Amino acid sequence: MNKQRSELMHKGAWLFLFAFTATCTLFFFFSIVPGSLWWLPIVAFVAFEYGVLHWMDYHKHGAKNAEQWYMSLLMIIASVGAVTIATGLELIRWFTQAGLIHLDLWWTSYGVWAVVAIFPMNLIALVFCSLRSPEHKERYKIVSASEVHEEQNLLETTTLKNGNALSKPYKP
Repeated sequence: MNKQRSELMHKGAWLFLFAFTATCTLFFFFSIVPGSLWWLPIVAFVAFEYGVLHWMDYHKHGAKNAEQWYMSLLMIIASVGAVTIATGLELIRWFTQAGLIHLDLWWTSYGVWAVVAIFPMNLIALVFCSLRSPEHKERYKIVSASEVHEEQNLLETTTLKNGNALSKPYKP
């Protein structure tokens, strides 16, 4: 019974934190981007919030080797960092508007650089994890072995045509 309650509380905490940080991310980016970029806060939400969930799931269940495991861990840290930046800047804005703290908020627009950084990081990580999959590594070995075999055949054919016994290919 205690284990079920603990799991329920843990899932509830995740749900609450996700809803809270998602709200902060959306509000923060809606407050700093022009109306013509109405879609950017939604994209930031997906990259930040969904990025945390996606990379955690991949880290726990999808990574098939150490390279993918470490890349997903790096992306979890980057995504949590992006969520933290957006949430922190939005909370600072709320506290400033409420008069609890007194800051000039001109610098908060630099938070948009978190979006600029997280997109290429996600792209690089997705490509890296794909290229470092066991399936891709095995395919590389097959293609690589095939190319070596083709080079050896070409060298043997050239040797036979030239009749030069000194140019026999090296066979390990």
